[in-house]
Amino acid sequence: MSAATLPIDFAAPRHTRLAVALGLLAVLLALSIGLAWWNGEQHLRVLRGEAAKAERLARTASRPAPVRLTPDRARAVNDAVIRLNTPWERLFAVLSAAADRTRPRAVALLALEPESAVQAVKITAEARSVEAMLSYQRALQSNPDVQSAVLTRHEVPADETVGVVRFWIELRLAPQPEARP
Repeated sequence: MSAATLPIDFAAPRHTRLAVALGLLAVLLALSIGLAWWNGEQHLRVLRGEAAKAERLARTASRPAPVRLTPDRARAVNDAVIRLNTPWERLFAVLSAAADRTRPRAVALLALEPESAVQAVKITAEARSVEAMLSYQRALQSNPDVQSAVLTRHEVPADETVGVVRFWIELRLAPQPEARP
């Protein structure tokens, strides 16, 4: 009987090289993914540490002392609120109507100062004559939106030309009826 021949091929099959190459690629991919995950964990650990540090600082930070409201400061705040709440639109309408009722350009307004203590407005103005000053004051007083318009002082400046009169009026607007919803 003859012996069967055994095929002996010492060359590795080609699919084995491909399998090794794919295996190495899979190992490299796994290492890359593992390294990325590890970097993410490190970054997350750092962020958690910073968050914990910020939280500790927020808890232990000294809070500013509450502001004490002195009587002077309270008056200043109230004065500011009253000045802000001055009905400027209504006031300007009253002043404009009074100017229209006097001779044109006979009175020039120099200053308007809200007085919070008495809830009035002090008006500083100049007129061409005493008659123009009195006419302006009467025009203000006759306006239905005005509670009172009192001439508090007047003077003829020494350095001005003849006929100029500087005067001060304390004006109080009539209470506005409250709008009902």
